[in-house]
Amino acid sequence: MFTIRFYAIAFLLYAGFLLFWAGGAPLGARVFALSASAVLLAMSILTWRRSPLAAGLVLAVAIVMIAMGLVACLGTGVSRNAVGMIVSGLVLAPGCLVLRSEFAKLRVAAATSEARLDSAVDRSRAHQRVPVEVANAGIGGDDHAERQRMLEVVRARYVEMIAKHAGAVRLEGGSGDSLETAVVVSGAVNETVGINAEYRCLERRFGRRNRDWHLVQQRLDNSRHGRIFDVLRIRLADGTEPEIWFDIADFFGKSKVDGQAQHRARAEGGGRRFAESPEGTDRDRRVR
Repeated sequence: MFTIRFYAIAFLLYAGFLLFWAGGAPLGARVFALSASAVLLAMSILTWRRSPLAAGLVLAVAIVMIAMGLVACLGTGVSRNAVGMIVSGLVLAPGCLVLRSEFAKLRVAAATSEARLDSAVDRSRAHQRVPVEVANAGIGGDDHAERQRMLEVVRARYVEMIAKHAGAVRLEGGSGDSLETAVVVSGAVNETVGINAEYRCLERRFGRRNRDWHLVQQRLDNSRHGRIFDVLRIRLADGTEPEIWFDIADFFGKSKVDGQAQHRARAEGGGRRFAESPEGTDRDRRVR
């Protein structure tokens, strides 16, 4: 399949050929050559937008050029201008058809990818391996720019999800300075919302994160009477490093249980199975 880069280069080479071919021709032929090169260059620019509408518009232009060339041949006889218009239209049309079809497929792939990311974020599983189609395959797009766009989608979905569920989280218990006074985090629908509540608790007490305090270490402690604690060691502006204890038994592991259930359901139904990280609950692997 032609890539956009290849097609754009072919367009420019063809435009250069027209200019060379019309070099000794009358003014009308030269004007046509310049017009054709402008159309070809416009298409190469428009297709970078990956828009089916843009490709469709240029396809319409190609059809009009072919029609005008045929009419000219039938009316006044075969001429350089008429043949040039027909050839230009024939060059443009196949590429437009291919690109229009590919752009439509990529629109669907991008929408599917974003829907899958939405689902992953809702289950707080985007820190695992979530397969998505990058909407640039085969057409010479910018891989880095597309990946950055998908990362921005993930960030936006996380912000929306956290804002939606943050109000249901309850922080109870003591100060969190020790195991006995641990802050009990409850009401979180998943681990991401619970973790965000921990950070909000620290910001209310110590100030803004990465300005007034920095996270030094984060570890799990599940050796105390069957409870699960998230222990955060932070560094304050004065250099001290207190440890803050959070009781997270209410929400810890929810994402893993939900993910395993859905994985079994897909396997039993014969659906497509996606590779997921077996270390999905490792706190150090999470996206924060």
